[in-house]
Amino acid sequence: MQREPEPFDDGPEDLCKGLLFLVEPEGGPDQPESLLSWFIGLARAHSLSPRVLMKYLMEQSEAHRDVWNGTSFFERDCVTVNGFGKYARMAVDLLQPYSTAALAPLTLLEIAGLLPHNGEGALARHPRWCAFCLCDQLRLGQRPHLKLAWSFEHYRVCQQHRIPLSERCAACGSLQSLVPIYPSVVHCSGCGHPLLADLPEGEEPAPTDYTEFEFWCATTLEDLVSRRSMLGASGNLVTFRVNIDDIVRKLSPGNRKHLCESVGLQAYALNGWLNKDERPSLAVLLKFGFGVSVNIADLFLPGASNFAARPSGLAAVQRERSVRPMLGFERRHEMEKLLAVIIEDSTDCRPLSKVAERLGLTRSALKYWFRSDCREIVMKNRRFESRRLEVRYRADHDTLRSVIQGLRAKELDPSRRRVDAGLRPHRLSLARPDIFQAYERLRTALS
Repeated sequence: MQREPEPFDDGPEDLCKGLLFLVEPEGGPDQPESLLSWFIGLARAHSLSPRVLMKYLMEQSEAHRDVWNGTSFFERDCVTVNGFGKYARMAVDLLQPYSTAALAPLTLLEIAGLLPHNGEGALARHPRWCAFCLCDQLRLGQRPHLKLAWSFEHYRVCQQHRIPLSERCAACGSLQSLVPIYPSVVHCSGCGHPLLADLPEGEEPAPTDYTEFEFWCATTLEDLVSRRSMLGASGNLVTFRVNIDDIVRKLSPGNRKHLCESVGLQAYALNGWLNKDERPSLAVLLKFGFGVSVNIADLFLPGASNFAARPSGLAAVQRERSVRPMLGFERRHEMEKLLAVIIEDSTDCRPLSKVAERLGLTRSALKYWFRSDCREIVMKNRRFESRRLEVRYRADHDTLRSVIQGLRAKELDPSRRRVDAGLRPHRLSLARPDIFQAYERLRTALS
């Protein structure tokens, strides 16, 4: 049985001096694991916190040092590491020296020229997983990993087990972090509870509800991932537009509006692709491909119109759209006065979502009607949170200093394990990057 790693035995500098353990990507070329999953496996093999390791690598890189921001990276920017933007390229550059296998295929960089980098509905904001797939990986002796296809926002049903993917811990209900503190994809980053299925071996999961469109999305997205190398070499937007035009002529004698309405899209959804050279957003592309029965990977390769369904076989994705809130002049005037009071009140630092809830609107609707006021409220909340974190971090660093001084008073070396044990009653840990950095500074100053 594999030994559980004891975290933080060595620092990230030990890994960067030389490659201690080779961690091969799992899954194969057709169903590869994601780059973030492989990175967590790399950190686990060396008993390091993934956050500490990522922070160290970015700070040591002259090319990427300037983009480092601990809060925004781990909460927002790392969402695109498995995708096709600048952070995916940065992660591949940083991590490639620590792998003998190419890491770019663990991302969607090979199809970066086909889809918009900031398109709606591309990547999920939190990890998703199939608990039964993770169990199967362990039974087969593989390193448990998250598949690259699971990174898509619209991949919501496991194609193999036909159950919805999980995104919350069954024990505490918390969402998982893309770059967790503890190096494991099979334990909750909040409570440590296993994320595996709790059914006995060999027992099949009970059938659950999912739509035909959700299952089709899982199928076509896995096909897209398995053919990403081919699409990177042969797929292009010129062929895509030719295919769309051919499908319109075949299924709706050239009437784009009629075809869009038949498959559940807005009447002029195709005009941006065909007239303005826009890249197709994945959310709209999936609805179109489902409606005409063509895999989205085929749309970028020659001959896609040959797979299109007959006009009678068109399918539409039914979805109710929220009605846009209409505000009269008097109500808008009242809200403007209330927002002005909130902006002027230095003690009212609520986030925009709470202000919108107080006014009976959604956050998006509030930004639509009162854009400049919303910007002021957001900036005030950010300044408040920054000051609050500064006070909290200062108190946490004082606690760290007292723990180290207490160990010194007992003539004990303030090793990482001893300091971690002293911090645990205060609900602190050296796994937090700022505390680890402060620990390094204090230990150097005391030595």
